[in-house]
Amino acid sequence: MRSKVFISVLVALALAFSFGITVKDAKADQLMFPWILKSTAVSTLVSVVNTAGMTGTYEFMSVPFRLHYDYYYKATTANLQTETCINHSFKQYTSKDDIITFDASGNINAGLPLFHDTSPYDLLQPMHLIGDPPRRAFLLVDNDTPAFIDFGATNVDGTLYGEAMFLELANGAAWGYIAYNASPGPNPSQTSPVTCFDGQDDLGEVVGGAQSVIAGIPIPNPHAGGERTQTVWLPDNMGTTRVFLTPMDTVVVVPSQLGCPPEIAANQRQGNINTRVQLIVQQPDGTFIGGIYNNDEEILDFNNPKNIVCTSADNIDQLVAGGALNYLTTTGRQGWSFIGMLDGTFDGPDADTCADNPALDMSIGKLEFTTTGVDFDNNGSIDMSGTFNNFVWLRDRTTAVPGPGFGTNVIHNCRWTPPAGPLVCVNP
Repeated sequence: MRSKVFISVLVALALAFSFGITVKDAKADQLMFPWILKSTAVSTLVSVVNTAGMTGTYEFMSVPFRLHYDYYYKATTANLQTETCINHSFKQYTSKDDIITFDASGNINAGLPLFHDTSPYDLLQPMHLIGDPPRRAFLLVDNDTPAFIDFGATNVDGTLYGEAMFLELANGAAWGYIAYNASPGPNPSQTSPVTCFDGQDDLGEVVGGAQSVIAGIPIPNPHAGGERTQTVWLPDNMGTTRVFLTPMDTVVVVPSQLGCPPEIAANQRQGNINTRVQLIVQQPDGTFIGGIYNNDEEILDFNNPKNIVCTSADNIDQLVAGGALNYLTTTGRQGWSFIGMLDGTFDGPDADTCADNPALDMSIGKLEFTTTGVDFDNNGSIDMSGTFNNFVWLRDRTTAVPGPGFGTNVIHNCRWTPPAGPLVCVNP
């Protein structure tokens, strides 16, 4: 939840850096749907509520009230972790207190408004994601359009609300989330930058990372400088665990590599935003290393940071490696870990050797699901004959909480030394 990261390099073999934190003071008029899927088997139902404008009309002085829908979707159906995204945007009519729901996959009603909505929408403008399925994407929705801006600047903070529901069509399994409303204020146009970075997330929707290298100089224990979230990892016999990852653009004043340009402004309207993600644990001395804890409180270490570009959804075997992966997939036992973010390092096929669009922050979700019955104890008998489909938005709001950083989803590593030693919390 860090709004901007300002890093100062002192020329004298010494390097110091500090974080400037801005806490969001109002909701905004841009919605971020971090995870959208176009698939023939799964529909993504998107609902948007608009409370701005004029009651009972869709236009004023012949200028229509419209919302701007801005998709960023993977360039191919492979949906690779480091694949960039393509932009697809359009506008659709709205009015004050209007609700619209549509299938972003286009499976239901060809992507047009659902539930017998008689509002005068442009039916020549389907609202689904274009491109052959399957495609992963994120979606921005804003009211930074001419009528809202020109007539009384009614595109004010806190006038949009959204929900998304993933619906598996064959069997009806479903999960969903509330859209993230983060931008700090009205924008002058629908092409103006949208910011979703850490520091604007009152509920911890964005986990803020840290740089591991600054101007060519490695930073010791970099995960101590950023936020972390945490989650449990179910054993493989329980079903499938899939992690949804969408980088959020941040300001990186001093890039990792020498000779590479800084990023002086953040803008989520890009398809190449890149953050690294890593499962981590904290050692007794306070340092972080890659790994997970097993359910005997032992550390199973591995080093497997992953560059994520634009958005991705990856099964747990893409994030866990070595003995830890074998532990989860063969023993029937569970584990847990922190999840940390680092500066992205991906450099696509271009002329330079600089990371294309490095960022520090990310929104993270975890989906656990089954397609058959479940053997919880891995003893050969089915304990649950049905299926489950459980989604959790993983959060941390350390930088949105004043004082020591206690609050919702903020977990400290604290240890007590008997008989009368103090309780010590390392790197809260």
